[in-house]
Amino acid sequence: MDAADIAQRFQLQAVETLNSLSLNRQIIDPRTWLSEPPERRWAVEGWIPRSVVTGLYGDGGLGKSLLAQQLCTSMALGKSWLGLNVTPGVALGIFCEDSEDELHRRQWAINAHLNASPADLSRLRYLARLGRDNALMTFDGSDVGTSTPFCEEIHNLCADLKPTLLVLDTIADIYPANENDRGKVRQFVQTVLGGFAREHDCAVLVLGHPSVSGMQNGSGQSGSTAWNNTMRSRFYLARPTEEDAEPNARVLSRKKANYAPRDAELQLTWRDGVIDLTGANSFTKPDPASWEAIEAMFDELDRAWKAKRPWSYHPQTRKAGRYFPSWAQQHLGVPMKRVVKLLEDWQMNGLLTYETFDNHAKQSGLRVIRRIER
Repeated sequence: MDAADIAQRFQLQAVETLNSLSLNRQIIDPRTWLSEPPERRWAVEGWIPRSVVTGLYGDGGLGKSLLAQQLCTSMALGKSWLGLNVTPGVALGIFCEDSEDELHRRQWAINAHLNASPADLSRLRYLARLGRDNALMTFDGSDVGTSTPFCEEIHNLCADLKPTLLVLDTIADIYPANENDRGKVRQFVQTVLGGFAREHDCAVLVLGHPSVSGMQNGSGQSGSTAWNNTMRSRFYLARPTEEDAEPNARVLSRKKANYAPRDAELQLTWRDGVIDLTGANSFTKPDPASWEAIEAMFDELDRAWKAKRPWSYHPQTRKAGRYFPSWAQQHLGVPMKRVVKLLEDWQMNGLLTYETFDNHAKQSGLRVIRRIER
């Protein structure tokens, strides 16, 4: 064994020792968890969690970039977005498909909609990156990616601005490799996008286009399933499937939610340069005529939980007589579909939770956390 072989051997041993020390420092002892865990933090309650990656998919021309710009503005102003509560803070939007003029035009309509002036937007920042090299990672023939100078510039910008929300539009611009390569996709989402989220404690919203099959089957997905599996939340903007739907109608559906009920939908309409809830679609604030029924529902949900016979929102509990939408339709005359939407919205907004009430029988039910306010 020559001197070079000996040096290489000792170098490998040193690396192994460092890795061992690193793991020892990382190991978690659950016995140290003596207090309640920290509450989950949201950028948009129930839809976009902090410190992780969320995906927004939609076909070209439907308005996903507009929705993202509206979200940035709502967070900067501390105003609700599509009727959903947001965490006020700095928002940074990086739009790779739009010029500054296009962002300006959209912002003008958004300001009018939110009754805001340019002077109110001190916590809002954009980058218009149309026509530039926007790749955040390169592979150069290797399976292991390397972050680009542009990626490092974004890190520096986030360190300076400290955003609550970072929007990246779109995947086709920032990810230059094959979208079907599972290993590279997972590496990109975890290390680059997730790196932004973890290092800067912000929500990362990345926009993407669905594949043809993703539009046909309604999943809104594209490329490898690693995109959906690695993101913690994902929603899909599409046109309604009904043949007689209005041309400006949109549906925003939650396709994946690790930390909230999935399959929630918002009925939206494009009008006057913005996208907003269709009519009185915000179930969090029902019309005054329905308050009596809403209060009766909360009364019954609370009574049933305290009686240790809580209601369920799962249709399979119909035979057991525990399906709450059936009770509400029979006793209050509220259509079951409407009740299902209300329950989804109340859980999403922290009014209800679905908890285990019988550990032995492994049964769960709906519990009232707080009541909706008039």
